Amino acid sequence: MKKYIGILIMIVFALILWGVPVKAASFGMSSSKRQVKPNESFTVSVGGQCIGRVNISVSNGTASTSSVWVEENYVPVTIRAGGSGSVTITATPTVGFSNPDGDEYSPGARSTTVTIYQKPTSSTTQKPTTNNNKPTTNTNTSTSKPNQEEKKKSSNNMLSSLTIENSNLSPKFDKNVSKYEVNLPANTDKIKISAKAEHAKAKVEGTGEISLKQRR
Repeated sequence: MKKYIGILIMIVFALILWGVPVKAASFGMSSSKRQVKPNESFTVSVGGQCIGRVNISVSNGTASTSSVWVEENYVPVTIRAGGSGSVTITATPTVGFSNPDGDEYSPGARSTTVTIYQKPTSSTTQKPTTNNNKPTTNTNTSTSKPNQEEKKKSSNNMLSSLTIENSNLSPKFDKNVSKYEVNLPANTDKIKISAKAEHAKAKVEGTGEISLKQRR
């Protein structure tokens, strides 16, 4: 009888041992991006199957916090990169760090590096090869003048002033406004319009004395 009781106890003890879950300790850090623009923000995740406080340090950048508490999870930390080069983030567990079972766990620090890239500026663009052979000069002045005049044309078609004699514009003159209203006496049959172009070589049409006709 004692033999059977001893065997039963051993079986129950074995079942208890098999039923206890064992969690493997882990600690790590990952970044949401491998490359960022200058001064761009991104996220790193710190944690794992572990419990304790982790200090965060950043080289060539800044972090949203200097430390985080992890408890069998991953905690996001916002990082702002510097202006050039690369930004390195280091996560270091503090004293008292443990695995999920409460046993001391010292995994050491974890680091990740993100590259800061910049778009090439126009000054770095390769210049086209210069042709040292001078083109033949055309002495025909009749063909060269139109080309010179085309180069001197301006896209400025604004007015610097617009008035109607003995009348007020509504709204008040503004070079960016193209439509105005004028209140005139019922018997007005002529108005005098004056306008000046903003560009010295531009021409203004439609000015001078204009006859009016009443609508019926």
